[in-house]
Amino acid sequence: MRYVFKISSGYTYENVEFMCETAAHLGSVGCRDCCLPIPKLERKQDLYMYDSQKEANGVPSFLFSYVEGQQADKIMHEYPHLASNVMCSIGAGLGRIHAASAGIDKNKANELGLRYKTDGGCCDVEDEYHGSVLNKILSDPDVQQHEFVHFYQKELVDLKGEMELVRTKARQ
Repeated sequence: MRYVFKISSGYTYENVEFMCETAAHLGSVGCRDCCLPIPKLERKQDLYMYDSQKEANGVPSFLFSYVEGQQADKIMHEYPHLASNVMCSIGAGLGRIHAASAGIDKNKANELGLRYKTDGGCCDVEDEYHGSVLNKILSDPDVQQHEFVHFYQKELVDLKGEMELVRTKARQ
């Protein structure tokens, strides 16, 4: 089995632990579409089951299982004719994930240590739209030079344009 070590820059330990707990819960109810976090062997006095506090500069990190595949955005850019198939596959996966949580109310989610929110998730699109994610990227001298930044800025312009279309149609 292969594993991936994830360094979660820009996240708090609590957010990373919530993400891992959510994925672990999905795995416990049979969902195998996502990477699953690997619990730490020893916790001692550490509060977190998955999340390490040993990285430089206090950046949270964790280990998770590797899932074979390719990035959806890369496939859609290289093979635009497959975009609808890719989006259908993503939608089906999201449906399976949401079905796995059916019947869990807020109290049960809290008992399981899962985040239960109604105002957005870990990747709130509003943060993208208002530029807080871009500002964070550009504030890091190492990250701002990465080739991903140009791609991200182009995609962000497209995202904002699409969101403005939706907002305009909603007002009509």
